[in-house]
Amino acid sequence: MKGPPPARATDDTITVTVVVLRLLAEKKQNLAAS
Repeated sequence: MKGPPPARATDDTITVTVVVLRLLAEKKQNLAAS
């Protein structure tokens, strides 16, 4: 790939990161609750 990535790709990366962080937060809450 040449040049900067398209904005759509950046948005997808941010979305995936947010989802992963949410899943990790839920796992931590579940472990703390149990």
